[in-house]
Amino acid sequence: MTQKRREFAKGLEGLGFQIYDSGSAFYLWARIPEGNSDAIAFNEMLMRDAGVGMTPGSAFADSDRWDAHVRICIAREDDILAGAMEKLRGTLA
Repeated sequence: MTQKRREFAKGLEGLGFQIYDSGSAFYLWARIPEGNSDAIAFNEMLMRDAGVGMTPGSAFADSDRWDAHVRICIAREDDILAGAMEKLRGTLA
C-alpha cells in the first residue's frame, strides 16, 4: 500500500468509513459511515456541503448490497487530497 493510500485511508477511517483492500493503486473502496445506508444521498450531501464527490458503489453493481459503499479516487496530487480531507473533516467530524 502506498503512503498516499495509507494516509488517505487513515483519514477516512477517522471519519467513520470502513476501508476495504481493493488492491487498486488509484481508488479506495469503502463503506460509508454507520447511520448512512444510501451512498447516493450521502454523496449528494458531500458535494453540496463539502464540495467533494465520491462514486456510489451502486454504479458498479446490479445488487443493492453495495448501496452503502463508495469508490474514492486518490489519483490526485497530495495537496488536492489534503484539501479534500480537510473539507470532509469540516463536514463529517
